[in-house]
Amino acid sequence: MERLRLSINIVVDATHLRLQQATHSPSALLRRLRFPQGGLIEVLKAAEVFDQAVGIIRSRLLANRTVTKGSSIPLLSRCDVELLSELSGCKEHNRITDCSSCFHRKYRTIDGSCNNLDHPLWGVSETPFLRLMPAEYEDGIGLPVGWSQPKPSARLISQRIIATKQVSPSTQYTLMLMQVGQFLDHDIDIAPVSPSGIVFNSAEPDSLTSCDDICHNDAPCFPIQVPENDPRIRRECLSFTRSSAVCGTGAASLLIGDVGIHREQLNAITSYVDGSQIYGSTNVTAKILRRNDGTGRLWAGNTVEGFEDKYFLPFDNNSLVDCNTGVNSDRSGCFLAGDVRVNEQVGLTTMHTLFFREHNRVVKILTSLNPHWDGERLYQEARRVVISEWQNIVFSEYVPKIIGSKYVEKYSGYDSSVDASIANAFATAAFRFGHSQIMPLFPRLNSNYDPSSIGPLRLQDAFFAPFRLLEEGGIDPLLRGLVSSPVKLRTSHQGLNNNLTEALFAQVCTCSCLYLHLGSELLYMH
Repeated sequence: MERLRLSINIVVDATHLRLQQATHSPSALLRRLRFPQGGLIEVLKAAEVFDQAVGIIRSRLLANRTVTKGSSIPLLSRCDVELLSELSGCKEHNRITDCSSCFHRKYRTIDGSCNNLDHPLWGVSETPFLRLMPAEYEDGIGLPVGWSQPKPSARLISQRIIATKQVSPSTQYTLMLMQVGQFLDHDIDIAPVSPSGIVFNSAEPDSLTSCDDICHNDAPCFPIQVPENDPRIRRECLSFTRSSAVCGTGAASLLIGDVGIHREQLNAITSYVDGSQIYGSTNVTAKILRRNDGTGRLWAGNTVEGFEDKYFLPFDNNSLVDCNTGVNSDRSGCFLAGDVRVNEQVGLTTMHTLFFREHNRVVKILTSLNPHWDGERLYQEARRVVISEWQNIVFSEYVPKIIGSKYVEKYSGYDSSVDASIANAFATAAFRFGHSQIMPLFPRLNSNYDPSSIGPLRLQDAFFAPFRLLEEGGIDPLLRGLVSSPVKLRTSHQGLNNNLTEALFAQVCTCSCLYLHLGSELLYMH
């Protein structure tokens, strides 16, 4: 088992190194965005060790003809599998939570634990997504549909069904509806990608074949086939890596003959609307973001020229994503926030900047009113105020516009018996409707709400481009555009605008850019 652990560590380290050295390819960008951070990577390494151990045991039994392929006869007892799970490291990361402290009656924890005092681990970061319906895998256990029996290419469906050149503006809602939706999504779910973007070969552990180098299905690689005569893409396939599995799920079914233990996916962040995209979902992230000087403030970066109180977010010196694409690239870089996707596009970065500034503004007011409070009290009280503001926006303004006020009115109040964990189908499919609200342009307006001299920003130029905030007027022009310009109208025949399907990440790609990762996630996310 130790040798297997060492081999997995080599594979994961090699994947991380390749991501650091990779060119600005779309597949590398997507993996960087969802690559596990901090302590989560150790949790997912344990899951990889468990899966590979199961595979090795089963393959040796097959080789010795102890069992036939496809057999559901138990090979090991549940106790044996429990021991295997323990040896793999799965149980090292099990949590024991004590909610008896007075802290939990007043403030939220960073990781979501003790939010529900009756079920303290519901909705916590780094726990499984819920299932609304039984999982549907090709083998009933963990292989995605289309693994051995190919389905129509996600790229083809993107072109024929999802993409649209026509865009109709809404006459009812502004572009801020879309942007609040994305900011909300990044508060409640992200499925981390497998930490090993390299095929593991137990017979040749030193053989490192990247998912970028193959066009056949070989875990964790699940490439998307490019249709013949594709108008833009000239290669056979598009690299795609599966999401990580929850440790002990899926593979165990092969050993104990119980298909009920199907593969599950992990939500890396809290499921609650708790401002985790502002403050983080782990204590490590939260400590990095906050100042340790007794002020209760969050770290700030540069200020907008001419405005001493308008700070930008701090820079992330350890980001896997390269944001150094500005005119003054020596001072450009990726911003740091509570969620790793903060730099994905400048509208989203604008929201992060707005709420980070709000925290520090509230701290300033609380400090003047309560000069005797220490830094911890100031931080927690300001965080509580900001989360309340954010929740009011979500539940009073956003949700009624999405599902209708009559359904909101049916809410009967808090019920501790309801698990608030995000459902797999919601995170990977249902909430993706927001992509159909994205316009191809971000309007930028001056203080008179007239078009700014810097002009609108094309969507494909807005990705991983925080320098546009630093060098092109800060967040104000974008905020004015978001609150006064129409959101894209969602219709059955106008899905995702072509800027998403054909030119996403153009700003940071050295290639001829991107396939539709949104469509592929909808169809083949796990």
